[in-house]
Order: sequence, then structure tokens, then C-alpha cells
Amino acid sequence: MDPIEVYNRCLSEKPYSKELKIYSKRYLQRVVQELVIIEEYEKCIELNKFIENRFILPVLLDWFLNHHFLLLVCDKHPLV
Repeated sequence: MDPIEVYNRCLSEKPYSKELKIYSKRYLQRVVQELVIIEEYEKCIELNKFIENRFILPVLLDWFLNHHFLLLVCDKHPLV
């Protein structure tokens, strides 16, 4: 794994390998660790932001939308 290459691919909107395998959250977290080892701290920050946007925010949005929908349904049908 070349952490700089993975970093460049992610930030250029190509979050997958040359073999077209999508990078997992766990894999990207290991890339961050490799970037720390080679003292590329700015890249660590940017890649961590990418990870957050790609993996954490969609999960939170999905959770919010599902719960918001349930609240709307319950408001319209108080017996539910």
C-alpha cells in the first residue's frame, strides 16, 4: 500500500484501487496510520475528513431521516 497514492485517489474522487476495489473505512484508517508514520500530518487531517464524510455522516443522515419519518407518522396517527 502506498499511502500517498491512496490519499491522492480519495481526494480526486476515486475512492477505489486501480483494480476497482472500493476502499473500506478500516483500510483508510490504516492508511492514516501509515501517513502518521511518514509524518504527512496535513494529509492525515484531510483523509480523516474524507473518512468522516464518506462513512459517518451518511449513517447519521440515514438514522435521522428514519427517525424523523417515524415521528411524522406518529404525529399523524396518535394511536400508533
